[in-house]
Amino acid sequence: ATMDEFGGIEKKKIKLLVIDDQPSYCTLVREQAELCNFKYEIDCEFAESTEQAAEVMRRWGPTVILVDAHLPSVDCLE
Repeated sequence: ATMDEFGGIEKKKIKLLVIDDQPSYCTLVREQAELCNFKYEIDCEFAESTEQAAEVMRRWGPTVILVDAHLPSVDCLE
């Protein structure tokens, strides 16, 4: 970590994309990410389908992607 302009420790920034068709899971991930905000600055985006995920990836450029392995349109081995 580096120092910010005010002498504090600058948080590492993470862009987290969650791809899941269950809104409750997305809420859980967001809540858990907020618990880590003391060390990381975590921005979350959510997509309910691979089509939405592709649009978010082009527009936003996430650094971490979590994918539901049981999402109907996803083959996680690809």
